[in-house]
Amino acid sequence: MGSDKNNPIVSGAYPTLAHEFQHLVNFNQTYNVEHDTVVMDNWLNEALSLAAEDMIYGSQTDRITYVNNNTAIRDGRSLIDWNTANSDIVANYSLSYLFSQYLRTQIDQAAGDGEGVLSYKSIIEDPAENYVAVENVIKDKIDPNLTFAQFMTNFRAAMLLKADSGPYGFNNESGFDTIITPTYTGTGTTLKGGGAVVKSINSPFTDPKNGGTNITYLGIYN
Repeated sequence: MGSDKNNPIVSGAYPTLAHEFQHLVNFNQTYNVEHDTVVMDNWLNEALSLAAEDMIYGSQTDRITYVNNNTAIRDGRSLIDWNTANSDIVANYSLSYLFSQYLRTQIDQAAGDGEGVLSYKSIIEDPAENYVAVENVIKDKIDPNLTFAQFMTNFRAAMLLKADSGPYGFNNESGFDTIITPTYTGTGTTLKGGGAVVKSINSPFTDPKNGGTNITYLGIYN
């Protein structure tokens, strides 16, 4: 809202109000009285709040710029590992924002304009309150055989390819054409579930066989 306390830029608070209002709605729907806790996973709850900002005030270009220049995302930050102790929690906000928009645009592409926004409501109302709620709308609106894991892989590819149509893009919405996922240049790293790194290779790829059973590789060619 600016640095002048006597003349605050009130409009600067509007996106935050939209963001926090989603949290209020979410709390009302998901609060568990018995355990005195909000059940929905943080990464998903924040994704929905960031989606609320986008719904009212348009593309959050600052989030995209953050992704483009962020070392935590370059080094494999997980979408679903939301930990406020992380040294760069803004990276998680930015990933959650882009995921919410990938989900929306993919549903709009498959089921028609406006269906993506309606699916946010379905996720809030789903008793699963985690990735299963997202998978349920994916199966209902996009493809009954598409798992959350595969959808997340497609999301990471979409951040690179930004295809005009299909699973590897944002349904030709130009606001997302500016995404430039940073390339990892190290020789090894530890990834948490939902994490990913992008490596540039100049020769045929050979699986080093040391990634563990839960590591998968996806070849992407422009």
